Amino acid sequence: VDNVREIIASAQERAIDGKYKIFIIDECHAITTQGWQAFLKCIEEPPTYTIFIFCTTDPQKVPLTIQNRCQRHNITKLGINAIKDRLKYICSCENVSAEDNTLQYIARLSDGSVRQAITYLEQSLELGSLTTENVVKATGGSVYEKYFELANAIIDRDVKKVCNIISSQFDNGVDVKLFVDQFFSFCLDVTKYCLFKSLSVTSIPETYKEIMEKSTNFDYSEKYYMYIVDKLLNIKNGLKGETSPKEYVEASLIKVCSWN
Repeated sequence: VDNVREIIASAQERAIDGKYKIFIIDECHAITTQGWQAFLKCIEEPPTYTIFIFCTTDPQKVPLTIQNRCQRHNITKLGINAIKDRLKYICSCENVSAEDNTLQYIARLSDGSVRQAITYLEQSLELGSLTTENVVKATGGSVYEKYFELANAIIDRDVKKVCNIISSQFDNGVDVKLFVDQFFSFCLDVTKYCLFKSLSVTSIPETYKEIMEKSTNFDYSEKYYMYIVDKLLNIKNGLKGETSPKEYVEASLIKVCSWN
């Protein structure tokens, strides 16, 4: 409340070097109910030379009494091609060599955020050249070959191989819960590929197209992967309070291998 009162007092003063005094309040949904109540009068009748801009990622948490007194502008995410073009421009300015497939992969991972895409770009360059493999490492993901290997082992009901893969990930210091989250996203992407026959609807880079075709080249592949996705969702939920994640994941995947 005290901070809001300071803003209100400052809003009454004219800008020294401009026509308007502009206040940008980020993550405004964190303002308390008492703070909004103190703000209400100033928002209803702001000085003609004062503009308030409220930014939030959770507009539903902003009271309706405030929303009704504001103009609302929804900022949408950028498309993959727009982000890829921006990354290509940055690479050209910095004399960085990059393939379109790698930039498109970063654009997909960024989920519409240019800032996130640039972060991934910088992290990948720290590992050396800008390649898809370095992007995968920089973003904390496991190598996609390991995902394909595990998925094929589950479909083939190769319990020994499944357990060996989980054990190797654990021995290499990979967070088992994170691995399950990423494997779930991977299997969901494979399911979408089975349905639409295109990697453009997934976050999997084009360099894995050949292995993708081999891993899905069997009858009713989408049903098998949909089954795995369903079981992985249950495993993800069960891991939330699990104190022995490795054993839980192994036991769960062994059970998944016994599908009919």
